[in-house]
Amino acid sequence: ATSSGSVSISSADAGISGVSGEITLATGSSTAGSSGSIKLLTGKGDGGSGGDVVVKVGLGDTGDGGQVSVEAGSTSSMYGLGGDVAVSAGGSLVNRGGGIIMSSGA
Repeated sequence: ATSSGSVSISSADAGISGVSGEITLATGSSTAGSSGSIKLLTGKGDGGSGGDVVVKVGLGDTGDGGQVSVEAGSTSSMYGLGGDVAVSAGGSLVNRGGGIIMSSGA
């Protein structure tokens, strides 16, 4: 095959005046070690572009728009450090790396 398959995970649409379903990706807890990780990765594009990762929140037509929240983990250890939030743009072979663009709603 020339193309790999796709995976789609979705919840059903809501009925009239209902709430659509929720999708939760979670790892288990650990009592004597580290908990697991969740990774969203796209593949390398040899002869093409790398894939995108898109996080988009839905429109609210009579209420507020949804929120996007990114929060690093805290620690209860007096010797540990809280987790970092890292945002970095991609580099290139010709010193023309991508930018980081942040904007507020209009």
